Amino acid sequence: MEFIEDIFSEIDDREEDLHQLVALLKKYLPDGSFQLVLNSGKSVSSGDKLDLSRESCDKLIDMAIKENGLIHHELHKTRLMHAMLIKELDATLIFVLPTQDPDSVLKNYGLSDVKLCIELFNSQKAHLEEQDLRKIQKRQINRKVKVLENKYNEILSDNLKANEELREHSRLQQKILDTAATAILTTDAQGRITTANEEFCSSTGFSKDDVIGKHRDTLSDRSCKTDCSLFKADEKQQIIKKRCTIRTKDDRELIVIKNAGTIYDRSGRFSGGVESFIDVTDLVKAREAAEAANIVKMEFLTNMSHEIRTPLNGIIGMAELAFDTNLDDEQKNMFYTINNEASSLLDIINTILDFSKNNAEKTELEEIPFNLRILTEDIAQSFAYRAEQKELHFVSYLTPEVPTQLMGDPGRLRQILVNLAGNALKFTEEGEIYIKGEVAEDHKDWVKVRFLVKDTGIGIPKDKQSIIFECFTQADGSTTRKYGGTGLGTTISKQLAEMMGGEIGVEGEEGMGSTFWFTAVFNKQKGHVAVQKKDKISLKDLRVLVVDDNQTNQFVLTEYLKSWGCRTETCSGKDALSVLRESVLSEEPFNLILTDFHLPEVTGFDMAKEIKKMETLAKIPIIVITSIGKIGDAKSCRDIGIDGYLAKPIKQDDLRKVIESVLGFSKEENPKGQNLVTRHTIVEDNRKEVQILLVEDYPTNQKLAMKHLQTAGYQVDLADNGQQAVEAFKRKQHDLILMDIQMPVMGGYEATKAIRNLEIELSKIGDKKDSAKSEKIPIIAMTVHALKGYKEKCLEAGMDDYLTKPFRRKELLDIVEKWSRSRSIKGKQLPTRLGLCSGENVEFKEADAKKSAIDSAEPFDPELTAEGLVAGQNPKSKTDKANAPINFEKAIAEFDGDKEFFIGVLEGFFENVRGQIETLRQAVSDGDADLVRREAHSIKGGAANLTADELSQIAFKLENIGQSEVLEEGFEFIGRLEKEFQRLEAYASNDKTA
Repeated sequence: MEFIEDIFSEIDDREEDLHQLVALLKKYLPDGSFQLVLNSGKSVSSGDKLDLSRESCDKLIDMAIKENGLIHHELHKTRLMHAMLIKELDATLIFVLPTQDPDSVLKNYGLSDVKLCIELFNSQKAHLEEQDLRKIQKRQINRKVKVLENKYNEILSDNLKANEELREHSRLQQKILDTAATAILTTDAQGRITTANEEFCSSTGFSKDDVIGKHRDTLSDRSCKTDCSLFKADEKQQIIKKRCTIRTKDDRELIVIKNAGTIYDRSGRFSGGVESFIDVTDLVKAREAAEAANIVKMEFLTNMSHEIRTPLNGIIGMAELAFDTNLDDEQKNMFYTINNEASSLLDIINTILDFSKNNAEKTELEEIPFNLRILTEDIAQSFAYRAEQKELHFVSYLTPEVPTQLMGDPGRLRQILVNLAGNALKFTEEGEIYIKGEVAEDHKDWVKVRFLVKDTGIGIPKDKQSIIFECFTQADGSTTRKYGGTGLGTTISKQLAEMMGGEIGVEGEEGMGSTFWFTAVFNKQKGHVAVQKKDKISLKDLRVLVVDDNQTNQFVLTEYLKSWGCRTETCSGKDALSVLRESVLSEEPFNLILTDFHLPEVTGFDMAKEIKKMETLAKIPIIVITSIGKIGDAKSCRDIGIDGYLAKPIKQDDLRKVIESVLGFSKEENPKGQNLVTRHTIVEDNRKEVQILLVEDYPTNQKLAMKHLQTAGYQVDLADNGQQAVEAFKRKQHDLILMDIQMPVMGGYEATKAIRNLEIELSKIGDKKDSAKSEKIPIIAMTVHALKGYKEKCLEAGMDDYLTKPFRRKELLDIVEKWSRSRSIKGKQLPTRLGLCSGENVEFKEADAKKSAIDSAEPFDPELTAEGLVAGQNPKSKTDKANAPINFEKAIAEFDGDKEFFIGVLEGFFENVRGQIETLRQAVSDGDADLVRREAHSIKGGAANLTADELSQIAFKLENIGQSEVLEEGFEFIGRLEKEFQRLEAYASNDKTA
């Protein structure tokens, strides 16, 4: 509509212009006739009525437009009509002048007058339009001025409002600053103090008038003693919570925690600074007093723990010795109670000692290689008996994603798990305890493992879970009275978990059991290559029926089996027979049955009997899993025809080997279960596969170590010194090296470094066919040095563990078992190592000779044990034994009760020492301190292994003389050594003939 209105408005304006032009023409040319016609439409006209046809009018207009000018040669009824185009109006003027003569001069004047009138009209029109434009512009300017005036008033109002808000905000900010408990000070870009709050004045004693407007340098003599101010344009790093010391107006010293930072304007230029601090003088003094008191308390606890442990060890030791005497049942019960209660008290003291050490920050974490799966399985094994006594299931499981070859402190990790598992066992009366390990974070070089210890015990109320890790705290005071304990186990576990880079927590509900969890960070063993042992039998697609009513046991067993490619099915004891029958009918029978012994309705033995009665099922191998093995179980298994028997907790490797062994026997080879496979047979098989290199120069120590190792079932080769050990490493692949430190030709440190260098060469050469060749071999140091620092020295030399001489049989076998289990056993000998040597297989003549001597010794006779000697073969009094140069009973016990073999070793020792005493005299005469040290060292170790403690001590002092290279007292101690040696010979001669 607006568009149409504009069109009509424009037409009206043009008509008005036409009328004005005609009026002007009529004014100056009153005798003329004038008519204006719009070119568009040719219908709108203004002026006189000319007697002109439509056709003639259109013709004149067209000619005027075409000629773009004046047309005057049109004669119409004796009248000469003129047509003139007026572009400004888009119209044509048709007119008749008074003079009709075309050639008349008056006519020409008339045409000029018309043109002048038109020009006058155009000028007037332009003038009017300009006036209109100015009016419009004036109106626009007025409107703009009005808008600007309104805007100005609005801005002025806003500014007044903003200024008022700013003043209010400033008052509020100042109020906040003045009521803040933190002292605050600001400066401008020139360093002049601009603000200071009330707390600053209260803390320092300065008033605001003292400091505001003054340069900060006026406070320089009282400012922070440490250079931590950031009121400098070139410093951009903020100070956060830095401890500083300042002085007040009255020269008091304040300890403050300080924050400081610089301020920059929008363009990034330095514009000032702000500084705040809190006075912590009283807090620091109170903390120092508390820490001092805590140190005193912890030192007291540590000292008292040691003081109490000493007599407790005596009580426990004497109670254990009393068991070996003739006691009636009542006395045995008394000593049993003494032993148990003293052991419990010792556990409490040890816990307090650990807690005090952790609080005193004296606990240091080791960084040694260990096998995580073996560690968790060993913990489960250690709790198995106690769990069985309470009829509880105890299960441990690591998810397949968890790497097992790690670096860290296995002892402290074990301590956490034992603490949490011990609590779970203590507070659980029925159900199960489940230890699980899973990956929390896995990276290239390290892993964070999340451990869970879950139980079905009494649980912990939600409101008590937050305090469960506090010192000396349990969920309820009645818990302490009922279950005992110090309440420190979880506290120590929290401390150790945090030291290992993790955290600890607890979940669960009262009456529903608890789940304690913690995380720990471990480095992965560098250069470790998992060696895949060739399986005896492939278990892929083996159909296995797992019979167990406990879901956790079912889960762990099936996960193990699935990881080997087995197809599993689980069922309860009551459903087992029906499941087996259905499998036969479906022509997809099971290849193996794994059944728990303790089933709710039947025992595993009873179910096995029923299976063996069925012809279609009798040939399926059966492995029974029991919580605790009992006397007579093996005979029952053989009588029934059971093929395998394992005690819980199940170890993954043991289960695999039992299954392989069971499936490896045909029924013709194993009638009626005669070849029953147990954990004991697996251990024996494992040890037969372990190849050990013993590196020891002293004959007595050689015989003792080889006796222990070979009796336990290990394969042992012998090297007399480090050089032979290096050659043996080149020519034959061993699983473990026992390395003496001080030896002739080449010592243990040098040999270890040489072997490690050879391993590096092997890893560079590479052998895709046998990755075991580049695996790092465990080397265990054997040394008489027990002082702090020697273990670290051994580890720095490249050794993996440390065994102190004199060692006992159990200590030796424990450390060998630890490292042989942590390393994948190859199960075969490799004649040569790639690229290191060539030729025929090396023959270890020394080892063969010693082995022959050991094999020819009399077999173990129970009558020749230490107890046998005490009973009839050694009539010496107890007083004589206390002063004896050797403890025969203890020594023979260390030699597995083999007295004849012990006597042979002892005689060899005597023969060696006689020659060594002469060598020592000559070495002292020659001033050869190193030879004195070496010979005394070997006598010391041999005597200690034979329990000749006095002789060992004298040799030790003589070794120190050689070490000091001051030989003045050498002859004196050689004399004492010889005298004690002669006493030992005489005593041994009398004892052997007694």
